[in-house]
Amino acid sequence: MKKQINDLLLKMQTGENCIGETANQLLDLFAVSGSFILVGEQEPPHNIELLAKSPTGTIHLCHWRPAYNIFTCQAKSESSWDWSWKLI
Repeated sequence: MKKQINDLLLKMQTGENCIGETANQLLDLFAVSGSFILVGEQEPPHNIELLAKSPTGTIHLCHWRPAYNIFTCQAKSESSWDWSWKLI
């Protein structure tokens, strides 16, 4: 696995892969990317770190803010309806 990680990072450094593509490939390598739950289907748990995935595919490490029904990586004015999350 160490060699696979180094290969991905080398591709990013040489410009063969962009940062987002490399991040997605790293998440695939650790079997993280396929099991996100939509906020509309189930509200995330409170007081625990989560991975939150935006509608554009960007993944953030954050917490759920139940008072505003958003993740800590979002502005109060944003909606989390199309976002998904995963426990880590």
